[in-house]
Amino acid sequence: MYRYIYVICIFFCWQNLYAQTELSGFWLVDFQKTIDMMSEGNRKEYDSLREEQRNRLFENFSTRTFLFKDSGAVEISWIASGNKGSVAGSWILKGSELSIIYAKGYKSVYSIQTMEEDSLILTMKTSPGIFTKLFLSRGK
Repeated sequence: MYRYIYVICIFFCWQNLYAQTELSGFWLVDFQKTIDMMSEGNRKEYDSLREEQRNRLFENFSTRTFLFKDSGAVEISWIASGNKGSVAGSWILKGSELSIIYAKGYKSVYSIQTMEEDSLILTMKTSPGIFTKLFLSRGK
């Protein structure tokens, strides 16, 4: 009986480790695919923004990158109004829930909707705003 419990524990630990290994690496937000996944209500809200606001969002999200390190560290970078921005922190993956804990102490929680070799869809569980889902492509 204990042998079966041991095997089951090893299996689930390996699954988590495997998922973390799959997530590790450099990811870029694909802004057009992110827009395409918007709900109808959020898309209407986005379309109603002034062109200047949409351009700022485009710049901010189309340049946004995530670097998930094997060590559990994460670096997120972007360009806003021509200036480079970035935050650092740590990441934890439990099942399909991805938590990013930033150096300043706040936390973002995402649900991994899809994770394939070259694409990742994250659904925001905390403070979603207009972008409730992000489509990321693996960088080279």
